[in-house]
Amino acid sequence: LYYLRHDDAKRAQVEFTQALACLPQATSATFLSTNEPQRREAKLHNHIAQSAMRSAPAPMPLQEIQNMFVTATRLDSTQPDIWNNMGLLYLSANRFQGAETVFLPIVQSFPDYLDVLNNMGLAYVGRLGAGPEATKCFQAVILKDPEHIEAMNNYGVTLIQQQEFRYAVAILEKALAIDDTHGYVWNNLAVGYMALG
Repeated sequence: LYYLRHDDAKRAQVEFTQALACLPQATSATFLSTNEPQRREAKLHNHIAQSAMRSAPAPMPLQEIQNMFVTATRLDSTQPDIWNNMGLLYLSANRFQGAETVFLPIVQSFPDYLDVLNNMGLAYVGRLGAGPEATKCFQAVILKDPEHIEAMNNYGVTLIQQQEFRYAVAILEKALAIDDTHGYVWNNLAVGYMALG
C-alpha cells in the first residue's frame, strides 16, 4: 500500500503480486477463520488491479484489469472497495453507464460510503452532464462530511458548468480553507474567478 499511496503503481503491483504468491504459505502457518484467507486474497487481487489501473505510462488493457476485479469479487463479494474500484475503472474508460451500474448497489447497501456516492456523481456528470442527479450526489456527500474535498471540488465544477460562478467560487474557497494542498481545486477556483471576471 505504501507504494500505491506514493504513486509508484508499478512497484506496488510487483509487491502485491509477491504477497499473493506468499499467501498460501502464510495461510497454512496461521489459524485464520474460514473466510479470512479468501478475504485476504480478494484484497490482494483488488490492490493488484488498482496498481495496474494506475501504472504509467500505459496501464494494462481494460479487460485484464476488469478480470482482476472480477476475480476479487468472486473471492469476496462483500468488500465495497473492490466494487468501487471496478466502477472507477469504468469511469476511467468513459463507460459511465457501466460505472453507474456498479456504484448504485454500493450506494444503496452502504449509504455512509461517501466516496462511492461522490463517484456516482461523477458517473452522472459523464453520462448526463452537470445536472440535478450529479448535484444531489455531491450535496449529499458534503452534508454528511462537510470537509470532503473531492466532493466539494466536484460540486464546484458542476456549479461552474451550470454557470453558477459565485456559488462555485464559494464552495471551492471553502475546500481550500480546509486543505490548500490540492492543485486541482486551485485550478478550478481560477476558472471560477475568470468566469466572474
